[in-house]
Amino acid sequence: MAYIDDSWSSDNRVFALACYVAPQEHWNELCHRWSELLMSGHEPVSEFKTSHCRNGAGEFKGWSPEQRKDMMTRAVDLVVGSDQLDIKGFAFAFAADAEVPPGIMRDWERVAFQFCALQMLLTTTISAAVAADDGVSVQVCLDRKDGFSGDADKIFEQLTNAVPCSIVLRWGDSKTDHPLQIADLLAHETAKEAGERIAVSPRSVSVALKRLVEGRLHIASCCYFHDFLSHLIRNGLGSSGQPLPDLPYLFRTGKEWRSDDQWPKKQWGTVS
Repeated sequence: MAYIDDSWSSDNRVFALACYVAPQEHWNELCHRWSELLMSGHEPVSEFKTSHCRNGAGEFKGWSPEQRKDMMTRAVDLVVGSDQLDIKGFAFAFAADAEVPPGIMRDWERVAFQFCALQMLLTTTISAAVAADDGVSVQVCLDRKDGFSGDADKIFEQLTNAVPCSIVLRWGDSKTDHPLQIADLLAHETAKEAGERIAVSPRSVSVALKRLVEGRLHIASCCYFHDFLSHLIRNGLGSSGQPLPDLPYLFRTGKEWRSDDQWPKKQWGTVS
């Protein structure tokens, strides 16, 4: 079973999709522990939304920085802290090299979603199919995103013949599907890290992301496009016809953080 959620960087220059894949019985155990987490903080919350926990918004409004940090730490603990749970993390990010003008924000969102959804669905369905027994149906659950369900349905339909088992796509709600909240944790930290790679003065890797990646198998890539926004303004959505460049790893369990071959200034693709 694969659960996929999305996140944006604070300046909307980076979009990320992240996914966790695990057998259903392992999700059942993790969801039980997650329910207990939601009730165990400064105040009970109905949903762990990582950006809210990070910034003191939503249900985390009024919490002290120490209380929010403790909740974040324990959320990461649940993902990485049990060797008995077979759970793997995957993520893809799509980054612009400049601030996105409001006039093309909708096109930018659609391109970013289409790209990340294609990469993510291909990766997660193959990963889940390999782990499944013959004849077993693999379920992929995406957090519903207004205006983009048709894009994902079309992409998913194209992939159903590429994997060796039956694949079922369903749309979920992060308010009630706890695994989507766990995927949101990885998506938020992935978008944040991709944004730091293009910052003038990047900060260090977040402790939460380092613990996730170093504590359990995680793989992420990011597509950085030079002058992509100018291309959108000139030519509109979907007019490039250009193949995507090879994607550098954003992070990968067991690999050095922010090595030279991962740095975006050496990896920008070009859209003419």
